Amino acid sequence: FGDGAGAVVAAAGENYLSSRLTTTSNTPVLYAPSFGGNCPYTEHKPSAPYLHMAGQEVYRFAVSTSAEDLRIVAADAGVSLDDIKYFVLHQANHRILDAVRKRLKQPEEKFPSNIHRCGNTSSASVPLLLDELNRAGQLEEGDLLAISAFGAGLTTGSCVLRWGK
Repeated sequence: FGDGAGAVVAAAGENYLSSRLTTTSNTPVLYAPSFGGNCPYTEHKPSAPYLHMAGQEVYRFAVSTSAEDLRIVAADAGVSLDDIKYFVLHQANHRILDAVRKRLKQPEEKFPSNIHRCGNTSSASVPLLLDELNRAGQLEEGDLLAISAFGAGLTTGSCVLRWGK
């Protein structure tokens, strides 16, 4: 795991082409146990305060929903996946990025990554990667970006936007 924070300021307008948000309740796959609190009148057995994750299930969820969501938002935006300059995905691990790329039949250079330097920075990973691409001069006005992220719950969010200032 890494540590980071990020934010993206976006404005409504013609550069925002499409988006998709989903949620699937699947508690046994990824959860942190809740505590009963410290009320002296409530009897509870504290469980281990660790995140529980069924890794293979989370991997399958991440790959299948990211690929599906990206296809849907591209179609809704009226663009081909081949028109996308970069697919900016949540940087959970490189295996997920590579599996999504293969499912979409896209070249590796369209899937930038910083996980090897930053680790999994959770919800900050997309803004951090966008900032890196921008500072490196790799984003030009009019570029199409497809963004996809997933998280606990299990939730997903994807969009297609046109880069502009």
